[in-house]
Amino acid sequence: MRISWLSILAAFLFLAVPAALSAQADHLTITTVPSTVQANATFTIVVEARDAGNAVDTGYSTNVTLARNGGSGTLGGTLTVAATAGVATFNNLTLDTISTTVTIDATSGALTPDTSTTISVTADRLIITAQPGNAAANATISTVSVAARDGNGNTDTSFTGNIAVALNSGSGALSGTTPVAATAGVADFTDLSVNAIGTKDLIFTSTGLSAATSSSFDISADRLVFTTQPV
Repeated sequence: MRISWLSILAAFLFLAVPAALSAQADHLTITTVPSTVQANATFTIVVEARDAGNAVDTGYSTNVTLARNGGSGTLGGTLTVAATAGVATFNNLTLDTISTTVTIDATSGALTPDTSTTISVTADRLIITAQPGNAAANATISTVSVAARDGNGNTDTSFTGNIAVALNSGSGALSGTTPVAATAGVADFTDLSVNAIGTKDLIFTSTGLSAATSSSFDISADRLVFTTQPV
């Protein structure tokens, strides 16, 4: 059988062209990242290995690693994930500290790394910073201050949500302004009172945040009453 140079060239092109079209990844691209997360709540970041034409390299299966770049606090969760068909999904990440400037770096071998857009980390709990004091029945209790914070004691100065208060234990009725809108992450309750004597405590709540319970305080009598009339 006679084989012409044209048939040889055609066979070469048949084998070479698909290989040329299967370009290898040269950089990482973070495709999914939240703009806001709550401290200690889980979130997801997705990273793709892409070629020079910005197509995903579906043959890429190398480990991809994340690390916090800007901002403060600890990035928790599984920080190294093997790519599957060129995609690495990190679905149990956490950040523990309030910040408005967190960024995340993604790296993998010799690929050009990528840095995420900025993530804002918000408060996850209420903390009472000024506890209620003892008072007479129907008299105003000393100002109670409540802050929206993270577990490291940082106040979320961007928090302006409503914080509500209620009597948690003890008898009687609680009077005063509720809810109170936080200013720079802090709500001050300046006009609370309870109408019945005894030991009490208060509970403070705000949507999406862990509640805070005050220390106990005592409400004493506010008047004298004759129980036996003079004769």
